[in-house]
Amino acid sequence: MKLVFALAFITTFFQINLLVFQDTLWGGHFNPYTSLQWYIADFFFFACLFLYGLHILHNSKRVFVAFSNSYVKLIVFGMLFFVTLSYFFSIRTSVTFIWIIQIIKLLVVYFLTINRVLSEKTILHLFIASLIFQTLIAIIQFALQSSIGLSLLGESRLSPETLNVAKLSLGGFKILRAYGTQTHANILGGLLSLGIISTIYLYITEEVRKRTAVSLLIILGLGLFLSFSRSAWLATAVSITLFLAFRKYKIEYARIQKIIAGILITILLSTITGLLPFVWYRYLSSTSAGERVNQVYSSAHMMLENPFGVGMGNFTNAADLYSNVKLMPWEFEPVHNVYLLIGTELGVLAMAIALFFTAQLFLRLFSSLKEVQGKYKCLPVYFGIIAFSHVFILMNFDHYFYTSFTARTILIVFFGILTNLLRQTSESGLTLENRNTCC
Repeated sequence: MKLVFALAFITTFFQINLLVFQDTLWGGHFNPYTSLQWYIADFFFFACLFLYGLHILHNSKRVFVAFSNSYVKLIVFGMLFFVTLSYFFSIRTSVTFIWIIQIIKLLVVYFLTINRVLSEKTILHLFIASLIFQTLIAIIQFALQSSIGLSLLGESRLSPETLNVAKLSLGGFKILRAYGTQTHANILGGLLSLGIISTIYLYITEEVRKRTAVSLLIILGLGLFLSFSRSAWLATAVSITLFLAFRKYKIEYARIQKIIAGILITILLSTITGLLPFVWYRYLSSTSAGERVNQVYSSAHMMLENPFGVGMGNFTNAADLYSNVKLMPWEFEPVHNVYLLIGTELGVLAMAIALFFTAQLFLRLFSSLKEVQGKYKCLPVYFGIIAFSHVFILMNFDHYFYTSFTARTILIVFFGILTNLLRQTSESGLTLENRNTCC
């Protein structure tokens, strides 16, 4: 069972899948955001669920099945409610039904994670090891400026001349950004940035030695650089600053809370209003920034005319109807902000509640710092705050934690890990280590 879960987690990084259903509503083109794909990782996760069920039946008197705490249950229930509600307002019910299946798959992953089929430490080690492999692929891709023939592992066909491939333009030259086996360079950057904060966490909890941690950080940092994901760079810089504020400089919690709240609110308002991409477009002449401004415009119109949403998964199906410019086939992409995406697909109320729960989670994490005593109880809370802030920044600049199979699966596993780590800090006798060192 543990081996099957490990295989499921590792294969999550590879785009090995079978196309089950595809929707071709716009222009007859394949739309990855409105198709149902069954990944090899899905097979392993469901096989693990079956084995776990057999384990429970065989050890029914000795196995405790966890369903998380009341707050998380409320979040899950709210998500399921709005996803189901969006079906009845969907402009394409078949697509929304596909996304309901996607949500069920994520709930299976979360259930297995919080029931500790594998320990949190083991999952984090597997995560970092997988990212090291992704970085090695990324380095070779960048050096060759092309894909390296790993299509069986889901590697995209890459070259600087290929349309709709992420690249930089420097002095008239087009430079391919590193992808690994992900579907976009930004996804690789986001995952590597999570790998960096995970490595730092394992180091401060004494799970890896300093020399090992430094080596891992150099490799992951190189991969992050080659992805040229500016949002991942920003999130990583903020997270490292938070680690230093908590552990090295020991700044007062109240001051850290105010500073990070100010940063996150500024990022949220500047992205959902389109102010930040407009500045990029106006002063840096960025084509991608111009497209993002148009996406924000389309999102606002979509929410005004569809306050209950257009149905989960249907942003790209509705984008052309609310765009102020004619969209080219490669421009049919979800808005690069998860909260706006929730508002357009699940409704304005769903977006407002998502923002409310985000704020509540942030406040709860800082409140819990006042209740825990001891260095080894504080560390998981630090990690929770930093990981939460990190993901929040990434979600305001891109949509992959919502739309990418790999990114959303890794995110739900992270959510399960944090659920378990934070639960251990509040339960008697379940500390990482029984010490009385001050926070």
